[in-house]
Amino acid sequence: MFRYADNCTEALMLSRTAFFGLYDNYNKLEDEAKDEKARADNEAKLRQAAENKATDEKNKKIQWRKAALVEGAVIVIIFTTLLSFL
Repeated sequence: MFRYADNCTEALMLSRTAFFGLYDNYNKLEDEAKDEKARADNEAKLRQAAENKATDEKNKKIQWRKAALVEGAVIVIIFTTLLSFL
């Protein structure tokens, strides 16, 4: 700093300016890191929610297929029982 200043006071002011400039940059980087982490957490939550929704839809389709098969089996049993009485 003394190389760039004409006197001691100016050198101290330059070093002060440099220190607070670095401190501000550190704070900005820290804020950016926090924002990036929050964004990544939100993306992970959205991805997990989408996966859960897809799994739920798949399970609903499977349940409806099972219900349709059972319903079809019940209808066949009823018709065969009715036909046996005729």
